[in-house]
Amino acid sequence: MNRKTTQIILIGNYLPDRLESMIRFSSMLNKNLKSKNLNVKELLPKVVFGRFVSKTHMGIGKWIAYIDKFILFPIVLIIYSLKFKFSSKKYVFHICDHSNAMYAFFLPKSAVMITCHDVLAIRGSMGFTDSYCESSPTGKILQKWILYSLKKIRKIAFVSKFTLGQFKEIYPNAPLKYDYRLIYCSFSSNFYHLDLELAYEELKDYPVLINTPFVLHVGNGHKRKNRKLLIEFLIKVKDSWNGNICFVGEDLDSDSLALVNQYQLSSRIIVFNSVNNHRLLALYRLCNVFMFPSFSEGFGMPALEAQACGTPLITSCIEPMPEISGPNSIFANPNNPNDFVDAFMYLQDENNRKKNIEFGFENIKRFELDKVINSYIEFYFSNSNV
Repeated sequence: MNRKTTQIILIGNYLPDRLESMIRFSSMLNKNLKSKNLNVKELLPKVVFGRFVSKTHMGIGKWIAYIDKFILFPIVLIIYSLKFKFSSKKYVFHICDHSNAMYAFFLPKSAVMITCHDVLAIRGSMGFTDSYCESSPTGKILQKWILYSLKKIRKIAFVSKFTLGQFKEIYPNAPLKYDYRLIYCSFSSNFYHLDLELAYEELKDYPVLINTPFVLHVGNGHKRKNRKLLIEFLIKVKDSWNGNICFVGEDLDSDSLALVNQYQLSSRIIVFNSVNNHRLLALYRLCNVFMFPSFSEGFGMPALEAQACGTPLITSCIEPMPEISGPNSIFANPNNPNDFVDAFMYLQDENNRKKNIEFGFENIKRFELDKVINSYIEFYFSNSNV
C-alpha cells in the first residue's frame, strides 16, 4: 500500500458527548500524522438533531443524539465505503474509540482498524464487579453491540497489556489471524515541568493553593475513580498535616460529601469542575502529591501527566497502573487509606520525593509521542494476513 496515495480516515467522536479524552486522542493523531506528510482526514458525526438538546449523554437527549450517530452518520460511512470500492484511491479507516466499534459494519472489513482504550463497561455489563461500571438495561444492550462489533474487527490496537488481556478473557476464541497489537497512548506535549513562577502567577487568584500544601486528584466522579479514598486519607492525616485536597473534575458524590460534612472538612476541600491546560499545569506543579487511587482503568493517563509535570505520584497497586506508571512508582492499596497515608508520609522526605520525580521522568520516555505515531503508521500499512 503506497503511503502517498493512501488516505487515512480517522473516525472520531460526536462532539456534544464531550468525551474529552477521546476527542484529544483523535485530534492528536490527526495533527501528528499530518506532520509525517500523510494524507489524513478526521471524520466526525455531524450534529444535526443533537443541537436541539442541552445534554446528549442522558435522558431524551441521548436518544435524539443516537439519530445523528447511528442513523445519519452511517450514511456518510457507506459513501466512503463505496469510494473505497470503486475508486483507485486506497483508504485506511481508523475508528479511534472502541465505543464506536459498530461503525465498522458500514466500512470495508479489509480497511478497518480500531483503538480499544478499555473493556471496563463491557465487563461491567457482563457482571464483572471488578470493573466498577454498572450498566442499565439499555446500557447492557449497547455494550453487547460494542463487543459483538469488536469481535468482527480484524485489526485492533490496545492501549495496555492489561486491556488486551481483559479482552482476550472475554473473547478467548479470537481467530489467530486477527492482528491484535499493543500501542500505548502518549501523554500530550502540553504536559511538562512548568516554571515555578509561572505556576504561582496562574494560581494567584487562589491564595489557598499557593500558601497551603495540597494533594491533587484529576478525574471524573465515577465510582471506579475512588475519590472517596482521598477524603478518608484526609480524615486520617487531618491532625498531623494541615493541607487540603484539590479535585479537578465533577463535584463530589453524596457519599464523599457525607464524610466531608461528618468530619467538618469542607474548608479543606477544593473542587474545579474544569480547568484550562495552563491552570492544570500549575496545579500539577504546585501540589504536594498527586494521588490516583482508581479501582479500574484502561490506561490511567493522569498518572503519566503528573510524571511529565515532575509531580510526586502515588497510585493504585491494581493493574494497569503498575504497567503504566512503571515499576519504580509508589503503589498503594485503593481499598486501604492507611496505605496512602504511609506512602504520603514517605514522600515528605525530600530524597524520596526527588527519586519519585526522577523515576517519573524516566518512565514517560516509554510513551513519547513519536514512538506512538510511528507504531500507528506501521500498523496502518502492515501486511497483516487479515
